[in-house]
Amino acid sequence: MHKRVMGASVCFLMLTGCGSMIVQEEAEGPPVVLTIPGSTAVTTTTKPVETTTVPLPVWDENLEIDEENEKIVIQGVPHFTQFSQYLTACESLATCSLLQYYGIDMTPDVFLDGYLPVSDYPEKDSDGELHAEHPANAFIGDPMKGDAFGCYNSAIVRATDKIHKGLALAHNNMSLPELCKHYIDRGEPVVIWATINMARASKTISWHTPGGEIYTFISPEHALVLLGYDENNYYFCDSLQYNDICSYRKEAVEQAYEALGEQSLVINQRVLLQVPDFWRISNVEEMNHDDSE
Repeated sequence: MHKRVMGASVCFLMLTGCGSMIVQEEAEGPPVVLTIPGSTAVTTTTKPVETTTVPLPVWDENLEIDEENEKIVIQGVPHFTQFSQYLTACESLATCSLLQYYGIDMTPDVFLDGYLPVSDYPEKDSDGELHAEHPANAFIGDPMKGDAFGCYNSAIVRATDKIHKGLALAHNNMSLPELCKHYIDRGEPVVIWATINMARASKTISWHTPGGEIYTFISPEHALVLLGYDENNYYFCDSLQYNDICSYRKEAVEQAYEALGEQSLVINQRVLLQVPDFWRISNVEEMNHDDSE
Protein backbone atom coordinates (compact mmCIF):
# COMPACT_ATOMS: atom_id res chain seq x y z
CA MET A 1 0.00 0.00 0.00
CA HIS A 2 1.16 3.53 -0.66
CA LYS A 3 1.79 5.89 2.20
CA ARG A 4 -0.22 8.99 1.29
CA VAL A 5 1.80 12.16 1.73
CA MET A 6 0.56 15.60 0.81
CA GLY A 7 3.26 18.16 0.30
CA ALA A 8 4.76 20.83 -1.88
CA SER A 9 5.64 19.98 -5.45
CA VAL A 10 9.14 19.55 -6.85
CA CYS A 11 9.47 21.72 -9.94
CA PHE A 12 10.35 20.23 -13.34
CA LEU A 13 10.19 21.32 -16.95
CA MET A 14 10.51 19.18 -20.06
CA LEU A 15 12.01 20.32 -23.33
CA THR A 16 9.62 18.25 -25.45
CA GLY A 17 6.97 16.17 -23.73
CA CYS A 18 7.52 14.61 -20.31
CA GLY A 19 11.31 14.34 -20.60
CA SER A 20 14.64 16.21 -20.34
CA MET A 21 13.98 17.84 -16.97
CA ILE A 22 15.14 21.27 -15.82
CA VAL A 23 13.91 23.35 -12.89
CA GLN A 24 11.03 25.73 -13.61
CA GLU A 25 8.66 27.78 -11.48
CA GLU A 26 4.89 27.58 -11.77
CA ALA A 27 3.28 29.57 -14.56
CA GLU A 28 2.63 33.28 -14.29
CA GLY A 29 0.91 35.42 -16.86
CA PRO A 30 -1.24 34.43 -19.83
CA PRO A 31 -0.50 31.03 -21.37
CA VAL A 32 -0.39 29.77 -24.90
CA VAL A 33 -3.75 28.20 -25.69
CA LEU A 34 -3.92 25.12 -27.88
CA THR A 35 -6.87 24.50 -30.18
CA ILE A 36 -7.27 20.77 -30.77
CA PRO A 37 -9.17 19.53 -33.80
CA GLY A 38 -11.69 16.75 -33.29
CA SER A 39 -10.29 13.29 -33.90
CA THR A 40 -11.67 11.52 -36.92
CA ALA A 41 -11.71 8.18 -35.11
CA VAL A 42 -12.64 8.98 -31.51
CA THR A 43 -15.71 10.85 -30.35
CA THR A 44 -15.10 13.30 -27.53
CA THR A 45 -17.62 15.06 -25.36
CA THR A 46 -17.86 18.35 -23.51
CA LYS A 47 -20.49 17.07 -21.06
CA PRO A 48 -20.50 14.27 -18.50
CA VAL A 49 -22.35 11.17 -19.58
CA GLU A 50 -25.91 10.99 -18.30
CA THR A 51 -26.60 8.28 -15.76
CA THR A 52 -29.12 5.53 -16.39
CA THR A 53 -31.30 3.31 -14.23
CA VAL A 54 -28.47 0.75 -14.08
CA PRO A 55 -26.80 1.01 -10.63
CA LEU A 56 -23.32 2.47 -11.08
CA PRO A 57 -20.28 1.84 -8.88
CA VAL A 58 -19.91 4.20 -5.92
CA TRP A 59 -16.40 5.37 -5.09
CA ASP A 60 -17.07 8.05 -2.47
CA GLU A 61 -15.72 5.77 0.27
CA ASN A 62 -12.27 6.65 -1.11
CA LEU A 63 -12.76 10.36 -0.42
CA GLU A 64 -10.80 12.03 2.34
CA ILE A 65 -12.78 15.11 3.34
CA ASP A 66 -11.52 17.89 5.56
CA GLU A 67 -14.59 20.04 6.10
CA GLU A 68 -12.75 22.61 8.22
CA ASN A 69 -10.34 23.40 5.36
CA GLU A 70 -12.89 22.71 2.60
CA LYS A 71 -10.59 20.05 1.19
CA ILE A 72 -11.47 16.83 -0.63
CA VAL A 73 -8.91 14.33 -1.97
CA ILE A 74 -9.38 10.86 -3.47
CA GLN A 75 -7.23 8.23 -1.77
CA GLY A 76 -5.92 4.90 -3.07
CA VAL A 77 -4.89 5.86 -6.61
CA PRO A 78 -1.78 3.83 -7.58
CA HIS A 79 1.26 5.98 -8.29
CA PHE A 80 3.80 5.30 -11.04
CA THR A 81 6.90 7.39 -11.70
CA GLN A 82 8.83 8.04 -14.90
CA PHE A 83 12.28 8.92 -13.58
CA SER A 84 14.35 5.91 -14.68
CA GLN A 85 12.13 4.56 -17.47
CA TYR A 86 8.87 5.53 -19.16
CA LEU A 87 10.64 8.86 -19.63
CA THR A 88 7.88 10.56 -21.60
CA ALA A 89 5.03 8.14 -20.87
CA CYS A 90 3.08 10.41 -18.53
CA GLU A 91 -0.21 9.87 -20.38
CA SER A 92 0.12 6.08 -20.18
CA LEU A 93 1.16 6.09 -16.52
CA ALA A 94 -1.76 8.33 -15.58
CA THR A 95 -4.12 6.03 -17.48
CA CYS A 96 -2.74 2.95 -15.73
CA SER A 97 -3.28 4.70 -12.41
CA LEU A 98 -6.95 5.15 -13.31
CA LEU A 99 -7.36 1.60 -14.58
CA GLN A 100 -5.77 0.02 -11.50
CA TYR A 101 -7.80 2.27 -9.20
CA TYR A 102 -10.90 0.71 -10.74
CA GLY A 103 -9.49 -2.78 -10.36
CA ILE A 104 -8.42 -3.37 -13.96
CA ASP A 105 -5.20 -5.36 -14.22
CA MET A 106 -3.15 -3.13 -16.51
CA THR A 107 0.56 -2.34 -16.02
CA PRO A 108 2.57 0.38 -17.79
CA ASP A 109 4.68 -2.21 -19.64
CA VAL A 110 1.64 -3.99 -21.05
CA PHE A 111 -0.12 -0.73 -21.89
CA LEU A 112 2.89 0.66 -23.74
CA ASP A 113 3.70 -2.57 -25.56
CA GLY A 114 0.26 -3.51 -26.81
CA TYR A 115 -2.30 -0.74 -26.34
CA LEU A 116 -0.90 2.77 -26.82
CA PRO A 117 -0.97 3.86 -30.48
CA VAL A 118 2.52 5.11 -31.34
CA SER A 119 3.70 7.02 -34.39
CA ASP A 120 7.09 8.14 -35.73
CA TYR A 121 8.97 11.28 -34.82
CA PRO A 122 8.50 14.21 -37.22
CA GLU A 123 10.63 13.74 -40.32
CA LYS A 124 11.36 15.86 -43.38
CA ASP A 125 9.55 14.75 -46.51
CA SER A 126 10.47 15.39 -50.14
CA ASP A 127 8.96 18.86 -49.80
CA GLY A 128 11.56 19.73 -47.16
CA GLU A 129 8.90 20.11 -44.47
CA LEU A 130 8.44 18.12 -41.27
CA HIS A 131 5.63 15.57 -41.31
CA ALA A 132 4.15 13.46 -38.51
CA GLU A 133 0.88 12.14 -37.13
CA HIS A 134 -1.30 14.37 -34.94
CA PRO A 135 -0.99 13.62 -31.17
CA ALA A 136 -4.79 13.41 -31.07
CA ASN A 137 -4.38 10.10 -32.91
CA ALA A 138 -1.15 8.59 -31.56
CA PHE A 139 1.82 9.09 -29.24
CA ILE A 140 4.54 10.88 -31.21
CA GLY A 141 7.97 9.31 -30.62
CA ASP A 142 9.19 6.69 -28.17
CA PRO A 143 7.59 6.97 -24.70
CA MET A 144 10.61 5.25 -23.16
CA LYS A 145 12.90 8.07 -24.35
CA GLY A 146 13.25 11.63 -23.15
CA ASP A 147 12.95 13.28 -26.56
CA ALA A 148 9.42 12.13 -27.44
CA PHE A 149 6.46 14.48 -27.71
CA GLY A 150 3.38 12.80 -26.27
CA CYS A 151 -0.29 12.31 -27.15
CA TYR A 152 -3.72 13.69 -26.37
CA ASN A 153 -6.83 12.28 -24.74
CA SER A 154 -8.40 10.83 -27.90
CA ALA A 155 -5.27 8.73 -28.52
CA ILE A 156 -5.63 7.28 -25.01
CA VAL A 157 -9.28 6.46 -25.77
CA ARG A 158 -8.05 4.45 -28.74
CA ALA A 159 -5.81 2.51 -26.38
CA THR A 160 -8.46 1.80 -23.74
CA ASP A 161 -10.94 0.79 -26.44
CA LYS A 162 -8.75 -2.30 -26.86
CA ILE A 163 -9.73 -3.29 -23.32
CA HIS A 164 -13.41 -2.53 -23.89
CA LYS A 165 -15.01 -0.15 -26.36
CA GLY A 166 -16.02 3.10 -24.67
CA LEU A 167 -14.21 2.35 -21.40
CA ALA A 168 -12.63 5.81 -21.33
CA LEU A 169 -14.30 9.11 -22.18
CA ALA A 170 -12.35 12.05 -23.58
CA HIS A 171 -13.72 15.41 -22.47
CA ASN A 172 -12.78 18.66 -24.16
CA ASN A 173 -13.61 22.12 -22.81
CA MET A 174 -14.90 21.01 -19.42
CA SER A 175 -13.69 23.40 -16.74
CA LEU A 176 -11.81 22.12 -13.71
CA PRO A 177 -14.68 23.07 -11.35
CA GLU A 178 -17.03 21.05 -13.59
CA LEU A 179 -14.70 18.06 -13.47
CA CYS A 180 -14.55 18.32 -9.70
CA LYS A 181 -18.33 18.52 -9.39
CA HIS A 182 -19.12 15.65 -11.74
CA TYR A 183 -16.23 13.30 -10.95
CA ILE A 184 -13.92 14.19 -8.04
CA ASP A 185 -16.82 14.71 -5.62
CA ARG A 186 -17.97 11.17 -6.51
CA GLY A 187 -14.55 9.65 -5.83
CA GLU A 188 -13.72 9.33 -9.54
CA PRO A 189 -10.20 10.56 -10.46
CA VAL A 190 -9.62 12.41 -13.73
CA VAL A 191 -6.61 12.52 -16.05
CA ILE A 192 -5.99 16.07 -17.23
CA TRP A 193 -3.57 17.52 -19.76
CA ALA A 194 -1.54 20.45 -18.49
CA THR A 195 2.17 21.32 -18.28
CA ILE A 196 5.00 20.00 -16.14
CA ASN A 197 4.82 21.69 -12.75
CA MET A 198 2.18 23.95 -14.30
CA ALA A 199 4.94 25.87 -16.05
CA ARG A 200 4.19 28.51 -18.65
CA ALA A 201 3.31 26.87 -21.96
CA SER A 202 5.15 27.77 -25.15
CA LYS A 203 4.92 26.90 -28.81
CA THR A 204 7.78 24.76 -30.11
CA ILE A 205 8.24 22.60 -33.20
CA SER A 206 5.61 22.51 -35.96
CA TRP A 207 4.87 19.82 -38.52
CA HIS A 208 2.37 18.84 -41.22
CA THR A 209 -0.16 16.16 -40.27
CA PRO A 210 -1.78 13.59 -42.60
CA GLY A 211 -4.97 15.65 -42.37
CA GLY A 212 -3.25 18.56 -44.10
CA GLU A 213 -2.99 20.95 -41.15
CA ILE A 214 0.11 22.42 -39.57
CA TYR A 215 0.30 21.33 -35.95
CA THR A 216 2.47 23.12 -33.36
CA PHE A 217 3.54 21.22 -30.26
CA ILE A 218 2.91 22.94 -26.93
CA SER A 219 5.67 22.39 -24.36
CA PRO A 220 6.14 21.22 -21.63
CA GLU A 221 3.08 18.99 -22.19
CA HIS A 222 2.16 16.70 -19.30
CA ALA A 223 -0.72 14.46 -18.20
CA LEU A 224 -1.47 13.74 -14.55
CA VAL A 225 -4.30 12.49 -12.37
CA LEU A 226 -6.53 15.04 -10.67
CA LEU A 227 -7.44 13.78 -7.18
CA GLY A 228 -8.97 16.70 -5.32
CA TYR A 229 -9.04 20.34 -4.39
CA ASP A 230 -9.33 22.90 -1.64
CA GLU A 231 -9.80 26.67 -1.68
CA ASN A 232 -6.34 27.38 -3.08
CA ASN A 233 -4.98 24.17 -4.61
CA TYR A 234 -5.67 21.18 -6.80
CA TYR A 235 -4.26 17.81 -5.73
CA PHE A 236 -2.72 15.26 -8.09
CA CYS A 237 -1.12 11.89 -8.55
CA ASP A 238 1.81 13.05 -10.70
CA SER A 239 4.33 10.67 -12.30
CA LEU A 240 6.97 13.42 -12.07
CA GLN A 241 6.69 13.62 -8.29
CA TYR A 242 8.05 11.17 -5.74
CA ASN A 243 5.17 11.75 -3.33
CA ASP A 244 1.97 9.88 -4.14
CA ILE A 245 -0.07 13.06 -3.75
CA CYS A 246 1.11 16.58 -4.56
CA SER A 247 -0.54 19.97 -4.94
CA TYR A 248 -0.36 22.92 -7.31
CA ARG A 249 -1.94 26.37 -7.04
CA LYS A 250 -5.35 26.61 -8.66
CA GLU A 251 -4.47 29.59 -10.83
CA ALA A 252 -1.41 27.85 -12.25
CA VAL A 253 -3.32 24.63 -12.93
CA GLU A 254 -6.14 26.47 -14.67
CA GLN A 255 -3.71 28.30 -16.97
CA ALA A 256 -1.79 25.13 -17.84
CA TYR A 257 -4.99 23.16 -18.39
CA GLU A 258 -6.36 25.84 -20.71
CA ALA A 259 -3.07 25.98 -22.62
CA LEU A 260 -3.42 22.27 -23.52
CA GLY A 261 -6.96 22.67 -24.78
CA GLU A 262 -8.86 21.73 -21.59
CA GLN A 263 -8.43 18.02 -22.27
CA SER A 264 -9.39 15.39 -19.73
CA LEU A 265 -10.13 11.70 -19.55
CA VAL A 266 -12.36 9.66 -17.24
CA ILE A 267 -13.53 6.07 -16.95
CA ASN A 268 -17.07 5.46 -18.18
CA GLN A 269 -18.76 3.85 -15.17
CA ARG A 270 -21.46 2.19 -17.28
CA VAL A 271 -18.86 0.49 -19.47
CA LEU A 272 -16.71 -0.39 -16.45
CA LEU A 273 -19.51 -2.73 -15.37
CA GLN A 274 -19.20 -4.56 -18.68
CA VAL A 275 -15.44 -5.24 -18.53
CA PRO A 276 -14.86 -9.03 -18.44
CA ASP A 277 -13.74 -10.55 -15.15
CA PHE A 278 -10.39 -11.66 -16.58
CA TRP A 279 -9.34 -8.01 -16.55
CA ARG A 280 -9.97 -7.73 -12.82
CA ILE A 281 -7.15 -7.59 -10.30
CA SER A 282 -7.61 -10.72 -8.21
CA ASN A 283 -6.54 -9.08 -4.96
CA VAL A 284 -7.46 -5.42 -4.55
CA GLU A 285 -4.35 -4.95 -2.42
CA GLU A 286 -2.19 -5.82 -5.43
CA MET A 287 -3.16 -2.66 -7.28
CA ASN A 288 -1.83 -0.41 -4.53
CA HIS A 289 1.81 -1.18 -5.25
CA ASP A 290 4.40 1.17 -6.72
CA ASP A 291 5.89 -0.22 -9.91
CA SER A 292 8.33 2.66 -10.21
CA GLU A 293 12.01 1.86 -10.42
